[in-house]
Amino acid sequence: LGLGSKDIISDLLNTFYTRRNYMVGDKVKLKGIEGTIEAIDNVCMTLKTADGKTIIPIKEVVNSRVDIDS
Repeated sequence: LGLGSKDIISDLLNTFYTRRNYMVGDKVKLKGIEGTIEAIDNVCMTLKTADGKTIIPIKEVVNSRVDIDS
């Protein structure tokens, strides 16, 4: 396997982790941004915030503290 394969596998695992732990409709706080998860795809999470929409790369979601408002 080449070096590129490592990144692809890492991205797939990050996406799997994110989709397993967060759901569309969850209210979250991440890096000072509060919003409701509107979408999760293979490369980013979209939050609906008071100011509009914020797109956060999946890598940042996995490597950051995320508070879920239950």
